[in-house]
Amino acid sequence: MAQINVYLFEECDYVATPWEIEETLGWYNELTGVSVAKGYAELIDQKSEGMWDEISIEEAMGKVVTGDKIFGNLGYINGQLCVCRSFNDVVKGMEDMSEPEIIASTEY
Repeated sequence: MAQINVYLFEECDYVATPWEIEETLGWYNELTGVSVAKGYAELIDQKSEGMWDEISIEEAMGKVVTGDKIFGNLGYINGQLCVCRSFNDVVKGMEDMSEPEIIASTEY
């Protein structure tokens, strides 16, 4: 099982990857058509940083929607019910990934 790192590229896309940074940059540059240099890829602290992740009404039953960006709290983001999760929790279910994936973005 490979270690999964999360990088922030161009202050925009959060990429989870089992690959080394150089390989991941090549993948990202080919996917997006953007030429990102290694100096513009920030390794993210997965335990202290996170993202809003869509959840179902069933998963939210009995919880209060606060909108506070605190792990475990619920909020509506662009009209979708979401839970704030640490990147560490997000990548826990991705241990078997074989290539990088954009898991969050400030552009979408």
